[in-house]
Amino acid sequence: FKNGHKVVFDFGGEMASYRSFGNFTAGKFYVTPHYVLRKGRWFVDAGVRVDMVLTSSRKPGNMFSAGSQQYAYPDVKISFAAIRDAMNIYTAVTGGTKMNTYASVLAEDHYADMTHDHVIGTDVERVCAELGFKGRISRRFSYDLRGGYSIYAAAALPSLAVIGTELLPEFGYASFQKAYAALDWRWDTDGFKFDGSVTYTHTWGFDAAEMVFAPAALTGNVAFEYNWKRRIFVGADCDFSTARKMTLLDVALPGYADLGVSVEYALNRKI
Repeated sequence: FKNGHKVVFDFGGEMASYRSFGNFTAGKFYVTPHYVLRKGRWFVDAGVRVDMVLTSSRKPGNMFSAGSQQYAYPDVKISFAAIRDAMNIYTAVTGGTKMNTYASVLAEDHYADMTHDHVIGTDVERVCAELGFKGRISRRFSYDLRGGYSIYAAAALPSLAVIGTELLPEFGYASFQKAYAALDWRWDTDGFKFDGSVTYTHTWGFDAAEMVFAPAALTGNVAFEYNWKRRIFVGADCDFSTARKMTLLDVALPGYADLGVSVEYALNRKI
């Protein structure tokens, strides 16, 4: 299409099959028709995502067949170059589903137990609205400041299973609302790099029967790296999180700070 206008169709899908666990197959398929405009300082991408999760099993507890699924989600992104090559103002309204297959669950928790039906399932984000600013100050410092609001009909969160007299870790699904603010930054010179990300999250609206650990209020990471003549590199990084409180019990996952250091010697500075 001429003059920066075009119409695009995106489509895709994924499937997961479990013979030893309920003997069922689940699949997610989507198609997104959208209109794209690039004109002057404006970029507009407006579409609707048609999203469907299908499963061969409808047994109770199978979260792939959760009744919370909807089929049409907004997919709109708009940005404006307020200062060319220095600051963009952007907004987005999106939504959709995410399949939590057993493989993706194990990537987050190696001790996940597949004997519980609700370990695997589907996240359903009804809508997510976001507004942000990103750009750079001089050629060394870049930033991305954003905030948003989301409504989840279902989302996988850490939980506890009551087995006899024991409480064992597992995943649970909960509906809730979330507001967040986040900042990413990067300072880069010839001999020094400092980058990081910090996110503040406030959640509410959990159902009275949903026993899950709410997202942490504050999470993030920072990293430093110093290099001497691009030959010797020394770095330090830290991933951190505040405590995660349970919605029903007076229980919390403690906060943490995961520290790391690195040392590297480059045999060839051109590589």
